[in-house]
Amino acid sequence: MNFKDPLYLALIPVLLLLLFFKLRQKRPALRYSLAAYIRSAVSENKYRKYMFLVLRTCILLILIVALARPQKGLKERSVIKPGIDIMLVMDVSTSMLAIDFDPLNRIQAAVDAAEEFVAARTSDRLGVVVFAGLPLLQCPLTLDNSAVSRLMDSIDAGMIKIDGTAIGLGISLGLKYLERSDSPSKVMVLLTDGANNTGDIDPDTAADMAASLGIKIYAIGCGKPGPARVPVDHPYFGRRYITIDDELDEAALRRIADRTGGAYFRATSAKKLSEIYSEIDKLEQKTEEVTEYYEFEEKYPLLLIIAGILIAAEIAGRFLFSGAVI
Repeated sequence: MNFKDPLYLALIPVLLLLLFFKLRQKRPALRYSLAAYIRSAVSENKYRKYMFLVLRTCILLILIVALARPQKGLKERSVIKPGIDIMLVMDVSTSMLAIDFDPLNRIQAAVDAAEEFVAARTSDRLGVVVFAGLPLLQCPLTLDNSAVSRLMDSIDAGMIKIDGTAIGLGISLGLKYLERSDSPSKVMVLLTDGANNTGDIDPDTAADMAASLGIKIYAIGCGKPGPARVPVDHPYFGRRYITIDDELDEAALRRIADRTGGAYFRATSAKKLSEIYSEIDKLEQKTEEVTEYYEFEEKYPLLLIIAGILIAAEIAGRFLFSGAVI
C-alpha cells in the first residue's frame, strides 16, 4: 500500500487540532428562545451532542485520505540475465572411490563441491553427465537447481557397470545436449581422476568438437599425486584396500582446456576442489540487467463510497434528531 499524493495527509493533524479546539469550546448557557427547545435540549442524550461532530470528522478524514490516493499493488522485479548453459561431466569409475581426500573419497568430495557450485548458479541451466566405461545422462539441462542437486545425491562411483574411463565419450554426450541449446554461452566442467582408456572417441577429438561448437571446457584433475588406496569388497574376506597408481593424464586435460578456451585445475583435497568450483563460478559470472515495474490498483473510489454513505447517515441523523445541531 502506498499513496500517490501523500502531501494531502498533512491536513490530518490540522483537522485533529480543529476538533480539539471545537471540543474545548464552551457553549452558551442558553441557546434557544422557546421553552420547548429548552426541554428538548435538556433531555438530549449526553452522547448525542458529539455524534455529528465525530461523524463529520470521520467524513473529512476519509476524504483527506482519498485525496492522497491510496494504491495497493505489487512491485515487480524482473531480472534478465544472458543465461549460461553448464554441463557437469563427472567421472564415476571405481577409482573415484580412492580415499586420498580423507575423510571423504574422491567421488564424495566431487559431488559436494559440485552441489555448492550448482546452488550458486541461480539463473543458469545446468545438467549432469556421468561416465565410466560408458557415458550416462544423469540430469538434462534445467533451471531447477534443487532437481539437479537431488539427482546428484544419487551419484556414486561404480554406478555404471561397465568400468573404465571414457573421457572422450563423456565429453561427446555432454556436447550432444549443449549443442541443442540456444544459449549464447555454453560451458562444460569436466572432472576425472584418470586417463582415457576406452571408448570410440578420444579426448582430443572431443575437444576439437567442443571448440567448433564454441563450447568452453574447464577440466579438473581429481586426486593427490602418487598412489592411492581404494576399498574393495571381497565376498569372503570382506572389505580390504588395494593401492592404485596415479593415472591422471594432466597433459590431455590441459589440451582439452586450451583448445576450448577454458582452464585446467588440479584438485588435491576436498577444500581445493571446492575452491576450484568457486573459481570457475567467478570466471563465468555475467552482469545482470534488472527491470522494475509497478502495478497498482486505486483504492480511493472505495473511500469516496464510504464517505458518501457517512454523509447520507449524517443527513438522516439530522433529520431524525433535529434538535441536535452542531
